[in-house]
Formats: sequence, structure tokens, C-alpha cells
Amino acid sequence: MKCTHESTGFSLLELLITLAISAAFATAAIPQLQQRFKQAAVDSYTSKLEAGINQLKANMIGRQDSCKINFPSGAGSEVEINPMALESLQIDTTGEGTDCPQPTDMNGLDMASTELRMTNLKGSLTNQQRNDLRLLISPTSISMTTVGGVSAPDATTSNQPLIIRVRSRTLHNQAKGFERCLSLEPMTGSLIRGTWIGGNFAAGSCRHNQ
Repeated sequence: MKCTHESTGFSLLELLITLAISAAFATAAIPQLQQRFKQAAVDSYTSKLEAGINQLKANMIGRQDSCKINFPSGAGSEVEINPMALESLQIDTTGEGTDCPQPTDMNGLDMASTELRMTNLKGSLTNQQRNDLRLLISPTSISMTTVGGVSAPDATTSNQPLIIRVRSRTLHNQAKGFERCLSLEPMTGSLIRGTWIGGNFAAGSCRHNQ
């Protein structure tokens, strides 16, 4: 009686074919994963900027004057700004000729004198994120009011919202992903978070995320 042996494993050819198919799927998936990671970094940084601006608005309570903020070089145009430039921006509240007064005595209640910054994000980004994330800011400077709104820093400039756009340079160059934005409205202090739709500051708009 002749016995036959049936193979229960994979042949070398079958293994090679399986590995080739797996490698093809992995190669196709890697760009999508990279895009998701870069978009997630944009969204996360926008959230941190939003929190920083809300904290700054809260710190404006008790200051019976507006605080002038001059943004880094490139603001007011389509020039991309490294996030580190905004993170290191400190609003002057000390010394002679300061643009921002110390908190006043609110009926005997002393308001805490806290350091005023646009963000509380220093050191929060990886080297890769610092190289990829970019900001676009308009206008070049604002005066933030005691209720956290914005007004023109001088009589020659019309009131306009403070807009900060956050993008991934890689995704932008590939025409992929979403450019996020924050818009701080004049006088009222309403802070809108959304997606930037359109081209430059003049032609685009910050559309609120639903």
C-alpha cells in the first residue's frame, strides 16, 4: 500500500508571493500614515494655540488699558513663520514705556500679575514638527483689549480680526491635508477655530468647524 504525504505548510514560492503582497500594501499605506501624523500635528498645535490665546484673554482682566502685541517678522503677509518665533514672543509689561500696564486694583482685590505670552507652548514640539509646522499671521500687530478682543494699534489701521493659520509645509506643498486657523474677532473677543478656505488673507476666510 502506497502512502502519500500531504504538505500542510507553505511553499517557498507562496511565502515570497505573500511577502511581496504585504510589502506592496505597506508601501501604499506609509504615505497615508505620514499624512495623518502631519495633519494630527497641525490640529494638535492649533488646539494648543487656542488654549494659549484663551489664557491670554483671561489675563487681560483687570488691565484698564489695551496691550499692544507686535508679531514676528513676516506677519501681515503670506510669509511662513516658524512656531518658535511665536512661542518666544513675550508681551512687555515692565519697564518704562511699556505697551501693556500691570493689573489694577479691582476694589481692593489685587489681580495676579502673570507673564503675558501669546502661547504657553515653549518646547512642546519635536524637531520634526518644528521643521514642518508653519504659521501665517495677520495683521503685523494688534492691541488686545481688557475683554480679550482686538482693536487697531493706531488710528491709521482699521480694526480687523487677528488670524493665525497653521499648516504643514509638507502637506501644503503636496496640496494635501487641511490648513487650520484661529480668528480673534475685533472688540468682542470671540475666538473662532476653523479651517482656512481660499487663498491669501485677502481672499480666504476662517470657516468655523462644525
